[in-house]
Amino acid sequence: MAARSAAFLGSSPAAPSVTQVAGAMVPSSRLLSVQVQSVHHHFQAYFQALDGAATQDVSQILCPSWRNAVERPFLWFGDLHPSIFVNLLRSFLLRSHGQGGGSPPQRHLATIREIECRLRRRVPQIVQLHRHVQASFMERAASEFKEHGEVSEEAAAAMAAELAGLFFQANRLRKSVLEDILEVLDVCQAAAFLEALCQLVLRLREEKLLLQFHSCRAPLPSSAW
Repeated sequence: MAARSAAFLGSSPAAPSVTQVAGAMVPSSRLLSVQVQSVHHHFQAYFQALDGAATQDVSQILCPSWRNAVERPFLWFGDLHPSIFVNLLRSFLLRSHGQGGGSPPQRHLATIREIECRLRRRVPQIVQLHRHVQASFMERAASEFKEHGEVSEEAAAAMAAELAGLFFQANRLRKSVLEDILEVLDVCQAAAFLEALCQLVLRLREEKLLLQFHSCRAPLPSSAW
């Protein structure tokens, strides 16, 4: 199922080019709005596919072998950390308004502050729950191994179920942050933001970037061993 999620990301239709739409002097904003909805739906379907994969085998989502070495540092519970969406929004707003010599509207800055406040509250909560799941499993596993010489399938299944629940919470947070960002942007801003997000996701998977990443690897010092 995890492979199916990987295939979804790799084989799904490319995000519509907002630049092409805007540059074609569309007579109304309706077509652009449709493009925005299409790209947003693409991300929603992707998150839903991850939920389905986690239901089948959460370990393949939390420890994804189908992610490359460039993507993995950006992952948090199976996919992009939601703070990346906020940082991308801030960068996008500062760049777009800075070109005109102005500052981002207060409502946009207020949205960023509100989302960041929520992330500062929810992210540590999920991380703490994760630690609790790990500690509970280790305690149960140690007890079972001492008594029976092995860890029961029930213990492993219970941990997997709890980890899946944590993944669902993290994924809901990702979805809600993206939705909150799009709600505060007008259609042109939403189009430009989503295009930037799509470019980020795709560039993390570029073969050229991956090769550059591998070429920059330094050997571990002997003291590390």
